Amino acid sequence: SAASDVYKRQGFFSWLDIKTAYVTYINCCRFVEVHDCFIDSIFISLFSHSLTGGMAMLFAGVDIGSTSTKAVILDDDGILVSNVIPSGDEAELSAKAAMEQALNRAGLSLDSSLSIVSTGVGGKSVSFSQQQKAITTCLARGTHRLFPSVRMVIDIGAESSTVIKLNERGRVSDWAGHDKCAAGTGIFLQQMARLMQMTLEDMSALSFQAKSRVDISGTCAVFAESEVISHVHRDPPTPKEEII
Repeated sequence: SAASDVYKRQGFFSWLDIKTAYVTYINCCRFVEVHDCFIDSIFISLFSHSLTGGMAMLFAGVDIGSTSTKAVILDDDGILVSNVIPSGDEAELSAKAAMEQALNRAGLSLDSSLSIVSTGVGGKSVSFSQQQKAITTCLARGTHRLFPSVRMVIDIGAESSTVIKLNERGRVSDWAGHDKCAAGTGIFLQQMARLMQMTLEDMSALSFQAKSRVDISGTCAVFAESEVISHVHRDPPTPKEEII
């Protein structure tokens, strides 16, 4: 219908790619760590819009990231099922595999009446989606829905990082991306966690216990890793919370 076309053009259905992100509260300088479990809450806000009065609609989103592909299926009441799989070499195949697994768990098929949106580094390669949305838009809409006072988002993806400035309406007013170096990316943080023999979640929690910090002078991921190794193997070793 004409009303449905208007809703679709406005981009009400978007998929958010957050592998590990940090939401910055400008008004109180507080950092909140956001993980995959946070995705479900955001998608309820982004996708649960009915296109026809009184009729239940089904929505789906697929996010093809560098290392993982995520799919979610929702109706007007919220999430039906979500699914995460490792990304393969072909974005289309990864998206289809993630979506089919989610659909099977929901007892549906791709032939069902679904409004599908794709995003992420491989979002434009998904032929079965009706829309492709930029990750910056998804981050802005989802964050504003859950945290209306937030004016800046720092998204740490597997191989890139993005900083987004939001206005009072939750729209992107400015943004900058970094994808030329491993430093500051999710893969680098995962490697640092492995070096210190802990999970990312434990590393995040431990960082708040630091009374001081050591200087890591290397801005290159390789050099920074060497410095972390030297701190870990000192006698006595540098406290991990200070390294983090």
